[in-house]
Amino acid sequence: MLSVSEALDRAQMLCAAATKAGADAADALYYCNAATSVSMRLGALEDVERSEGQDISLRVFVGQRSASVSTADMDAAELAKLVERCVAMAREAPEDPYAGLAPADRLFTGPVPDFDLDDGSEADPQALREAAHQRLFVHVPWLAARVLGAVEQYAQYMRVDSERLSEAMGGVDISNPEALQEVLAGGLLAPEDTPEQKAAVARLETLLACIEGWVDEVVSQASGDRLPASAALTEAMRRRRAAGGPAERTFAALVGMELRPRALREAHTVFAAIRSQRGAEARDALWAHPDLLPTPDDLDDPLGFAQGSGAVPDTIEGLEAPGGES
Repeated sequence: MLSVSEALDRAQMLCAAATKAGADAADALYYCNAATSVSMRLGALEDVERSEGQDISLRVFVGQRSASVSTADMDAAELAKLVERCVAMAREAPEDPYAGLAPADRLFTGPVPDFDLDDGSEADPQALREAAHQRLFVHVPWLAARVLGAVEQYAQYMRVDSERLSEAMGGVDISNPEALQEVLAGGLLAPEDTPEQKAAVARLETLLACIEGWVDEVVSQASGDRLPASAALTEAMRRRRAAGGPAERTFAALVGMELRPRALREAHTVFAAIRSQRGAEARDALWAHPDLLPTPDDLDDPLGFAQGSGAVPDTIEGLEAPGGES
C-alpha cells in the first residue's frame, strides 16, 4: 500500500495528466484497506492470513460531460492508459448541466488536518472482554454473590478422605509448589460423586457459561467491524478456557467442573438469538433475576429457550438483587 505522501503524488499526477490530455477539470481518490484473519482448530493455531487492497479512481470533466474509472494497478504505464481511457469516455458521455467540480474558492487546499477519527490501533480482544465482565458485574449486583454462593453450595457437600490425604501428603515437600500442584492435579481432593454435588456443579457450570456466553456476544458485537477475525478469536478463547492452564486444571480437580466449549457456545447462542429477535435490551434483561437465566436443560436447546423466554425488564442497569436487595 502507498503512504499518504505517495498516494497524494499519484492523485496529483493523474489530475495533471488528465488536464494535459484535454480534460477541463479532474479529481482523484486513493483508498486502501487491510485485514487480518486468525483460524483456530481444536484449540491450536491453524492459520493466520493478512490481506491488503488498494484502489485509485479518476474522474474527469470535459465541458458538461464526465466519466470515472478506477484501477488497483499503480504502475505508471497503467495509470497513463487509465487517463486516456477516462478522457475518451468523458467525450462520449451525455451532457449534464450539473457536472463539474465545486468552485475553486470553495475547494479544500493545504495540508490535510487531523480529525482524530482513528487512534491508529486495533481493539484488544482481552481488554474488551475485561471491560464486558466489569460492566456485567457492576450492573448486576446479585451476580458476584450468586457465583460465590454456587461455590459454597458445592463445598457443603464436599467430603475429603483425611486418611488418604495424610498418607499422600506425608512424602510431599509443602515448600515445593510444583509438588503440591501435582498432588492436587492428581485428584487427591476430588469430590465425592453424589447427586447433590452433580447438581451443584451443573448450576455453577451453567452460571459461568452464561457469564462467558454474554461476554462473547457483547464483545463480538463491539469488535465485529474492527476485528475481522473476531469470531475465530472468540472460539479460540472458548477452547483455551476448556483446555485450561494450571489454575483451571487445579480448579477442575478441586471442584470437579470444566467449562465445556459446547456449553459456552450454546450460552452465546442464547444471548445472540435474543438480541437478534428482540434487541440488545432484551438480551441484557435476562440478568434481571437469576431465575430468568437458562438452565442446563435450556442450554441443550438454546434457540427454543430464546424463542420461549418471556417479557423481561428493559435494561440491566440499576437492577435489584433477588429478594429486593439492591
